[in-house]
Amino acid sequence: LPFAFASHFAPDMLFQALHLYRSNFKPSARLEKPYAMVCINIIAADSNRDAEFLFTSMQQAFVKLRRGETGQLPPPIQNMDQFWS
Repeated sequence: LPFAFASHFAPDMLFQALHLYRSNFKPSARLEKPYAMVCINIIAADSNRDAEFLFTSMQQAFVKLRRGETGQLPPPIQNMDQFWS
């Protein structure tokens, strides 16, 4: 079967997961060679500072997910330290 890896949940495991998939792949009538898709988060901005600001939306969303809160992606904020507490 084809393989999809959600590296935005476990980015450090991406290459290990791809290696395991490829090394254990067995061809079939539907798929003769390994086929993988990787999901990653990318933030594009004019500067690192702007990218870090935009990233606060993802940080908030992850914290809310861990707290069992659902909803839309929150807007970026200037100070994550205030959000953590």
